[in-house]
Amino acid sequence: MTLSRRAVAAIALSILPSAAFASAPERGPNGGWKVDAGPRHHVEVVFDGSTTISVYVSDGNSRPISAEGFSGTATVVVNGNTHRVPLAAKEGSRLTGTAPVAIPAGTKGAIQLQIPGGGNVRAVL
Repeated sequence: MTLSRRAVAAIALSILPSAAFASAPERGPNGGWKVDAGPRHHVEVVFDGSTTISVYVSDGNSRPISAEGFSGTATVVVNGNTHRVPLAAKEGSRLTGTAPVAIPAGTKGAIQLQIPGGGNVRAVL
């Protein structure tokens, strides 16, 4: 008995981990990279060469949501040194933090956010 191509594709898709369907990073409206942060949030992280780290929070449909009540930490590696930078809510959907060194565009790292009402989400850059 042979399976049709459609049946094979359906079986293959059903056994793939759900992470395989996560959104790929894309440019956000503020010039940073937008990535998934848990199943219901996205974050856009902006490193502009200064010491300021800006993180914009949006819902699963990429609509900006208020950052009020959010807090977090950005962990970045610059010149081989790891820096943990506290993030605090500012106006609108933005959280910011100040790093001890300038953070160049394209820097890799992670964002850990505490969500209002409890819970944490993580985004990897």
